[in-house]
Amino acid sequence: MYLLERKNHPNKKIIIEKNNELIRIVELLEVKTLLKPGGLFDFIEDRLIAIYKFDEKTLHFVYDDNDLIVDYDFEINYNENGNGFATLEILCKDKQYTLVYDTSKLSVATTGYYSESDEDVNFGLWCRNVLNNPERKKIVLDNWAFPAILSIPNK
Repeated sequence: MYLLERKNHPNKKIIIEKNNELIRIVELLEVKTLLKPGGLFDFIEDRLIAIYKFDEKTLHFVYDDNDLIVDYDFEINYNENGNGFATLEILCKDKQYTLVYDTSKLSVATTGYYSESDEDVNFGLWCRNVLNNPERKKIVLDNWAFPAILSIPNK
């Protein structure tokens, strides 16, 4: 089982369980914990999207209940359609997943002291940027927890 943290919501967590190439959400948690997460997730158009550390050298990408290995057969693309929508396209082996979602609801917070980027509020864009950049992939591999958690933390 893997503990994932919701991007930009550190108290919201899920525990997922891997069974072959499928993922199942075991539990949704709203908890403060000292456990280091093994990845990040969000829901885009009611679909679970996540990246997590499978082992010391491998990241996996979750699309709904599909568990995809991020390797030479994996490709992720992001395009803004110009009308307030974006398309996230995932290609892995012989499978293709396409998610079109409304980005007009995503607002970037900017103050005199702090400024977010589009990537801070758009998880699809963040996933594409991290998974297409070897340096950023290494950073998440170095910083996310492994091995998998063995039990559900106390609430």
